[in-house]
Amino acid sequence: MRVTVTERTKEIWLMKSLGFTSMDVLSLFVVESAIGGQNRHWKMPRNQKT
Repeated sequence: MRVTVTERTKEIWLMKSLGFTSMDVLSLFVVESAIGGQNRHWKMPRNQKT
């Protein structure tokens, strides 16, 4: 998550200048992380035999 924050500093600055609170920004990152984790889980093959 730290990498995401450092990569998106300009976006965070813009959101803060538009009136988003720190909690709003944090909530956005948490939701995006959860969705990203779900997407990775869905793409994993199931019952793959090696």
